[in-house]
Amino acid sequence: MIHDKKSILISSDGAQKVICQSFMEEYYKQIGFRPLKKAYLNFFINLVNSGILRKIKALTLLLIRSKFYFNKIDKKNVVIFDCQSTNDLEKILQKDNYTIISTRANRINKIYISKKIIFYILKNFLKRSLKQNYLIALIDEISPKVVLTHVSHSADFHIISKILHKKN
Repeated sequence: MIHDKKSILISSDGAQKVICQSFMEEYYKQIGFRPLKKAYLNFFINLVNSGILRKIKALTLLLIRSKFYFNKIDKKNVVIFDCQSTNDLEKILQKDNYTIISTRANRINKIYISKKIIFYILKNFLKRSLKQNYLIALIDEISPKVVLTHVSHSADFHIISKILHKKN
């Protein structure tokens, strides 16, 4: 037979494996299948670029860059959520009456730790992200009357405001 050579191809998500004749190999490549030998290399590349390693790297950089505060958090009447574009809000608020919480991972430089915050994070570890649990616990610890933001499209703010609204 002329076409005795067989190829083993795997889908890009790794869910399907196909054994085909060499003349059908080009068709399967066009619809997203890859040779099995290259699939292991692609799997390794995807693992390196995956969110897991990226999150570990981001968390490590955050811990190195941040200062930790173990003392009691001051109660404030107003919390400004997200330090981006806060100049306008700061101009209209009293200086001693508000605090700014940085929510962007590359801008967080203070991490407050208390029993209440740690307990809340552990209790809700599987429900939400670590960042959202920390921010909810921190805002709850500060117990402001109002939480303001200048960033209207923040998914974290939307989720956190729903949870804090249900608590009160």
